[in-house]
Amino acid sequence: MAKKFNRQNGSQQRSGNAHDKFFRSLFWNTTKIKAILKLAFSAQQLTHFDLSTIVIEQREWLDADEMREHRADLVVTLRLKSGQDMSIYVLTEHKSQPDKELMVQLLKYQTHLYVHQAADAVLPVVVYHGRRQSWPSGRTFLQFRKLPGEFTEDFNDMLLNFGVSLVNLRLQTNRSRLSEVDLDVGLGLKLLADIWEADEKTFAKLMEQSLALPEKVRMSLIRRSALYLQKIKPEVTIDSMNKEIQKRLPGDKAMQTIAEEWSWLTKDDIMESRWLEGLAEGKSEGLAEGYAKAKQEYAQRLVNKGMSDDEVSEITDLTLDEIRQLKNGSNSHR
Repeated sequence: MAKKFNRQNGSQQRSGNAHDKFFRSLFWNTTKIKAILKLAFSAQQLTHFDLSTIVIEQREWLDADEMREHRADLVVTLRLKSGQDMSIYVLTEHKSQPDKELMVQLLKYQTHLYVHQAADAVLPVVVYHGRRQSWPSGRTFLQFRKLPGEFTEDFNDMLLNFGVSLVNLRLQTNRSRLSEVDLDVGLGLKLLADIWEADEKTFAKLMEQSLALPEKVRMSLIRRSALYLQKIKPEVTIDSMNKEIQKRLPGDKAMQTIAEEWSWLTKDDIMESRWLEGLAEGKSEGLAEGYAKAKQEYAQRLVNKGMSDDEVSEITDLTLDEIRQLKNGSNSHR
């Protein structure tokens, strides 16, 4: 008997995916990765790393025992300044809400890196921006297990334990540090931090601040931010955002240019995106084939509008390889 799709859980999952995808999209090259390291580690800790050796690693792998795919949010390696031949992994997980299974999840990821990737050290980082401003759990594996105090003390040398570096974007101390990183990353992380209270004014302010960015970088950030805001706050419409932009920067030519260039985000596109999400709810009821075809057709439309592979992947959930195959197939028919 097919498992019935839970609409509430499906909605929560899509929102979670939107948070995750927007977070990952901010760290598209090794230069941007430095922002996470700067926020997660102290100045003293950073002195150990050769930041010129950062490599973004594959974040997906198949667990042969569980026969399921695991996907970390961000995995990078870097070398030590001391010159020692050691592989240091920084494993970053983003959380938009508390997760009681977080430490078990991190343990699985670390085990994979130590066993299959020959990691010498794995440093777990958690970036949090939930509705609750305070992080509701501890920062170590044993704190999450909540074992009796006396038991933990007596068996401390035998019990597995590790900690995480927590970057809580909801705290003012961390918000104020966002000005220390690249502007596009800082603006994106600030939107994550403010997303629960975000509205048209939030977006208009982001657009104004993004004017200092290079054109290509600015446009990419604006597109991704608009899509993210729409998915989390559907009551914030294109019309309402445009009206707020005009009030904040009336007659600004640069802003008018941006508005013209992001005309791909029309009401029709948003409606179609909503339709795709609705269709996803029927996947377990035999609509998987139609869903896959609809995603490919929609992806082709976005490709034809000149959007980058990363942006198309973010919107449609197709992998980069699937998008390249789609483009190659289109070119072969010309």
